[in-house]
Amino acid sequence: MATEPPISQLCNVCHNQPPKYRCPRCTSVRTCSLPCYQRHQSRASCNGQRIETQYVKRSQLATPAGFDHDYNFLTKIERAIQSPATKRGEDDGERPAKRRRKGAVGGLERYCTQHSINLERAPEGFQRAKMNETTFFQRSKKVCWTVEWIDERKEKTSSTVLENMTLEEAYRVKDKERKKKERQKTETARNEDNNNHKNAASEGFESTVDGVPPQDASETESHTASVQKTVASIDGEDTATTPETISQVRKPALHFYLHVPRCLYQQPVVTALNGTATITECLRNRRVLEFPTVYVLPYPPESLPASFITEEKYKERLRQDYKDVDVAQIVRSVGATVGGKGTLDGGIFASQEDKLDEKAILEMLRRDIQA
Repeated sequence: MATEPPISQLCNVCHNQPPKYRCPRCTSVRTCSLPCYQRHQSRASCNGQRIETQYVKRSQLATPAGFDHDYNFLTKIERAIQSPATKRGEDDGERPAKRRRKGAVGGLERYCTQHSINLERAPEGFQRAKMNETTFFQRSKKVCWTVEWIDERKEKTSSTVLENMTLEEAYRVKDKERKKKERQKTETARNEDNNNHKNAASEGFESTVDGVPPQDASETESHTASVQKTVASIDGEDTATTPETISQVRKPALHFYLHVPRCLYQQPVVTALNGTATITECLRNRRVLEFPTVYVLPYPPESLPASFITEEKYKERLRQDYKDVDVAQIVRSVGATVGGKGTLDGGIFASQEDKLDEKAILEMLRRDIQA
């Protein structure tokens, strides 16, 4: 008579057959078939999903099962990050381009291709990618750019600019909106100050305090009028300005410079722009990282401060820095390191060594350094 196996070696549900499966969630439960596993789920209210944060013994980490557990957990996190917010049923603040229709994104790409604009994207989750609100309007077939403005004091502001607007017009509209907000803020503070004076007067402010007689009403009105006149002159509402005053407060001519992204030096690399040209004309044959950044400075190109460098000087400095670089020698060293001596003799560089484009390889090395 054959000996029966112990119950611990049988299915934990039917106790008739040896187990074949293990529950991913309840790792101690082993079953022999799908019906037994389903009965286990109904009894224990088990959903069959693995608990990623469950404690695992140290001896089980260096096993294939432990490796699969960690790999699946990391893969799940990666998929959750890469999947669109609409699929997860939430809004995690991704940039608007991710929520636009494919036609809108395709329209922006066609626009950039048509006007020779090299539009580069920032990595997912970067602040610049989240700030980008550049939109392509399907009906009018026009692009509305997000433009970052940086003034002489290094204060950053952003606004939306249609593709057919000139830089001067766009900056004037942005500056007008800024002044309007400042004026509204000043008026709000002024109204609050007037309300405080009225409340103080209603509480008996006009009564005599320590033998000091109350102020005359005409004196108070004249003082209030002088204050309002002063504030009005600050806000630019005083129309009694003379030509001499206008010449004194007249601002110097502003010059526009496009920031060149991803350069090797810490100094901002800029290129001069024509203020009367449209944003589309200014971006032609240029590189843009998500959206253009424009410096608005009172300095012409020949009088730029040392904290800036023009694109022409940047390229010249780059040529001086790399003039002694032997690109062919670098390629030979890389080939010998990767494939040994046979790499150049009979490998991929054997027939191309004399046809190497040194400028292209130098540009590739420069991009690698930037990355």
